[in-house]
Amino acid sequence: MNLHLVIPAFAEEDKINQTLNDISLLLRNAKISYFITVCDDYSPNELTKFVSFRGNPNVNVVRLPSKQGKGAAIKFALASQPFDFDTYGYIDADNNIECRALLDCYRQVHSGEYDLAAGSKFHRDSKVEYPLTRKFLSYLFRFYVKLILNLKFEDTQTGLKVFSPFVLEKAALKTKTDSFSFDVEFLLRAKRHNASIIFMPITLNKQISSTINLRNSLTSVTDILTIKKNIREVC
Repeated sequence: MNLHLVIPAFAEEDKINQTLNDISLLLRNAKISYFITVCDDYSPNELTKFVSFRGNPNVNVVRLPSKQGKGAAIKFALASQPFDFDTYGYIDADNNIECRALLDCYRQVHSGEYDLAAGSKFHRDSKVEYPLTRKFLSYLFRFYVKLILNLKFEDTQTGLKVFSPFVLEKAALKTKTDSFSFDVEFLLRAKRHNASIIFMPITLNKQISSTINLRNSLTSVTDILTIKKNIREVC
């Protein structure tokens, strides 16, 4: 099978079915064989009850036993299936990213041209409406990541990544960060293993809401410092 796609989700019961429908239709039309694993990060309403694709043989729904974070959900979902796919990836559950970008990233990796293709809000061809506050905080986070980790990527946090079995083994499954900063350590590990990486443009289906708060910001700062502390292991 060509693609194992993971969708980490928390309290997205009003959006998950549309996300699954759009992605499934896209991949079928492109004649890509796929398997999707939705991982519920212990949502209060038990997201698994709202997924209408449970009877679809190409979709599986798993649930973490406690709330552990985006990174934990991704790793749990990846490990829930045999490692015999040609390509792997993950995308956010909220359907904000127009799923055509998933196909573009998939083709870059499946062709063998790149080991990892990542969506980027800051690509010159991306179509993104960005609140000023969110844009400023994103700039500060990128600057902080570059300063502390010397990871000079234009965007680490956009929730779309597609990667090869090599990156799965060397980076995704070995990443220790369980929170939203999973993406940072994941990209750092891939870079340290000399994976070829390309950033791809995305289109957002709607304006990004400014949901960053002080607690999340402080958690991200702590995560980056932890990654820095363990940087000798990231090789």
